[in-house]
Amino acid sequence: MKSTPIDIRNNSLSLLKNNLTLRKISKKYNIRKSIVYKLQQKYLPNLKVNQASHYKKISSSLKRICIRAITNRKYRIPKEITSMLLKDKKIKVSCRTIRRTLNEAGLSAAEKQKKPRLSKANIKTCLNFAQVHKHWTVED
Repeated sequence: MKSTPIDIRNNSLSLLKNNLTLRKISKKYNIRKSIVYKLQQKYLPNLKVNQASHYKKISSSLKRICIRAITNRKYRIPKEITSMLLKDKKIKVSCRTIRRTLNEAGLSAAEKQKKPRLSKANIKTCLNFAQVHKHWTVED
């Protein structure tokens, strides 16, 4: 494995100290990001590297809107929320982004549990109870 020239190594380390990202340093000196990363690990192990952040399409207020739309039963599925955001807010996001947002909030997809239907015996006992106690008042 070839060693990195001393001037590139020193310049890269100084740029790392000035909070330049690995990508920008690697482009500037035409070396791989992994080389810059290894230099940083070897010579500056305690340095916190500035990572390039990704722009988030869903802000905290939009997250609340999505969560409220599902919990208030205004919309049932993420696809409906996606079309609502596109129509009302002019924000184009994928269904997967909405699903991820809802999962972060503790909501997950689940089928509605089926309740057992009343059997004929249960219907008969309920009807008998109601007929026997129809004259009861609130105090009884």
